[in-house]
Amino acid sequence: MPEFMDKHKFDNHCHEVVILIKTSDLKILEAYKLHHGWIGDKESGDYTDIHFRIFNIDYFARWFISFADIATIQKPELVKDAVKKFINTIKV
Repeated sequence: MPEFMDKHKFDNHCHEVVILIKTSDLKILEAYKLHHGWIGDKESGDYTDIHFRIFNIDYFARWFISFADIATIQKPELVKDAVKKFINTIKV
């Protein structure tokens, strides 16, 4: 996976996504982050920024919703907007 991401890191169709999560909650994402374009973490005290390089905004947004109660999207706005769009269509 890292070789694929390196090859495409400057691709115009990629988006860099950064989410913020409590460092103590990282274990929730460990098993899945590699499948969603993970490129690195930056720990800062009690919180960690997780960096992703993604090709499909909607796919990432749907995955993010599964842990949205414990994380915040730092950037980009495109992903924030996609998450909001999906949340507004949820019927419970």
